[in-house]
Amino acid sequence: MRAAEQANMTGRGRVAKQMSLSLAPWIAAIALWYGVRLSGYVNESLIPAPHQVAAKFVELLLHEGLLYDVFASTRRANITAPRFRHR
Repeated sequence: MRAAEQANMTGRGRVAKQMSLSLAPWIAAIALWYGVRLSGYVNESLIPAPHQVAAKFVELLLHEGLLYDVFASTRRANITAPRFRHR
């Protein structure tokens, strides 16, 4: 293997390692969420499954105007927020 190929491979390996390290906490949190839900210790009506939450989020985003509501709330908060001047 040439030095350039080896350097490129280590660069890709570094990116893959960084990506997997950044995704690991999210994957662990979702796995824990499913584990708690499926364990039976908590009533299923209190904790919906992650896929149900994701589906509802997409529905709200695409069909219920969630994006507009977030925009309107952010705009309202920015209008009413006090303005501080740096002196």
